[in-house]
Amino acid sequence: RRRRLLTPVTTASLEEHGRCALCGSRSLFLDAAINELRCPSCDTHLARDGVQGDVALDEDGSHVRFLAQELDPSLLEGLHAEIKWGQHEDLLPDGRVILQPRLIAYQADDPSLVYSYEGLTQPLHPEPFTPHVAAIKAQVEKLTGECFNSCHLNLYRGGGDHVSWHTDEDPDLYGPAPCIASVSFGATRDFVLRRMRGEPYAPSWRPSLPSQMWRYALGGGSLLVMSGATQR
Repeated sequence: RRRRLLTPVTTASLEEHGRCALCGSRSLFLDAAINELRCPSCDTHLARDGVQGDVALDEDGSHVRFLAQELDPSLLEGLHAEIKWGQHEDLLPDGRVILQPRLIAYQADDPSLVYSYEGLTQPLHPEPFTPHVAAIKAQVEKLTGECFNSCHLNLYRGGGDHVSWHTDEDPDLYGPAPCIASVSFGATRDFVLRRMRGEPYAPSWRPSLPSQMWRYALGGGSLLVMSGATQR
């Protein structure tokens, strides 16, 4: 019997031949959760620019705090020197395996905080906090008054690297109403929040009005804190 070797493909190889049916753009991204090529321009063209400071996004308790230049951008050099980056794989709904279009690392204060989600081929086992990450963690905890138990690190190597629409909802690790603090270094990237309706990850879960979308330009040293019902 012949054995088949399942070879992961890159998202770039799946994205490079696509074209948006609405605007004609070839800058599409693969939304791995639904195995669909999407156009970031059409997805977010009605997004409003997020403002600095503390903002309630709705009447349901979704809250965001945005500080554009809060941390020292030069911390990026120390992070690069100490982090062991790795490229992981996602399983698409059709059975294909793809390499994630970014490099990641995962650190936590408890080795039992293993992280996984539907489609990730191997769960993430945390490394201990490295010195620069621990220092940033302490700084963010002082600014927010919150305690953080883990850190997901994403390295976007260029404009083609990205992460798909998602929510950081994992009650076992984060509780029912998690506080997520996102710290950014390096080149400025758009970070977009969109309001959803329905039960999370059920068939009824759909984006709400296109105008209920907020865009934050996360540059070197920026801090974005999402709390309350934001992950729902």
